[in-house]
Amino acid sequence: RNSTHTRSTANTTQTQHKNNKTLGSAPTAGDGWARGVVRAAKSGGIGALYKGSGPLVVRGATLSAGNQLGYDGFKKYVMAPAGLTDGPVAQLFASVCGALGSTVFACPADVVTTRYMAAASTAEPFRAPLACASAVLAAEGPAGFYRGSTALFAKRAPLYLLSMPLHEQIRRLMGL
Repeated sequence: RNSTHTRSTANTTQTQHKNNKTLGSAPTAGDGWARGVVRAAKSGGIGALYKGSGPLVVRGATLSAGNQLGYDGFKKYVMAPAGLTDGPVAQLFASVCGALGSTVFACPADVVTTRYMAAASTAEPFRAPLACASAVLAAEGPAGFYRGSTALFAKRAPLYLLSMPLHEQIRRLMGL
């Protein structure tokens, strides 16, 4: 596998749509998700509906773990020992730590998921997500798993800055 192939970070949906269009199997007008599910199940069995779901599960788990470790870890191990009170300002700092934690933990799974799914519609698909991860490691080293991490953090930080303090304030208002 060449390094250009393993460096592909194209949007999976766009890549698959482009390849389907080229191969003449692009969805027609009026095709909905239900027909797509039926078509996938008929062509590859029920297992085809879950192909590639492993990396998505790992990504979701690592994203949540990183968020909780960053957010709650900041509140427990930085705020409490420093004698800071839990309020909106502290929650904003904790939110940034949560965004950083989720980025650091989930970025490798994001890279593997994107490359594995994008390669599925090429002439040289990966046999499994672990084969994809091995190719990334061999071609780019550990840093290859963090390509795009700055963009991921820039996407997550504003979301966490809004949602985490809002969640805390709603819990307080409800007496939870």
